[in-house]
Amino acid sequence: MTFIYFLNLNWAGANPHARIVAEDKAGNYFTYSDLSDTSGKSSIKAEAYKKITYKNIYPGIDAEYTFPENKGGIKYAFILHPGADPDLIQMQYEGAESIKADAEGNINIRSSFGNFTDHAPVVYDDGGASIKSFFVLKNNTVSFHLDNYDKNK
Repeated sequence: MTFIYFLNLNWAGANPHARIVAEDKAGNYFTYSDLSDTSGKSSIKAEAYKKITYKNIYPGIDAEYTFPENKGGIKYAFILHPGADPDLIQMQYEGAESIKADAEGNINIRSSFGNFTDHAPVVYDDGGASIKSFFVLKNNTVSFHLDNYDKNK
């Protein structure tokens, strides 16, 4: 018996033609079952990278994924270029059984694959000053709110 579990993050309204840049190739690779092979004997090999950036995922916004050394999980960051609108960033989780915000500002996602936490956002301007921010959860869509954000910087 084969069980397939997944949790998929969709960037609602994102640029389907964002340029993907992979950097810092890792020394290992991953193999995945080929779901089109009903015998279950085939696999697909995927090279591993320590950093992947989606350039212009939204107008003037890049999404950067990094894989921390000696830690589990994935860390992501958004780089907002001058004029970018952070309200465009909309995350929807496919395969989630529930999505809830907690008292610390984290988003907790429960799925058949397991439980995941998207930690409260930490935002800095180009000078390193902290910008107050938090997640907004509405109709199972997660977005961001930034206080006193100057989109000209």
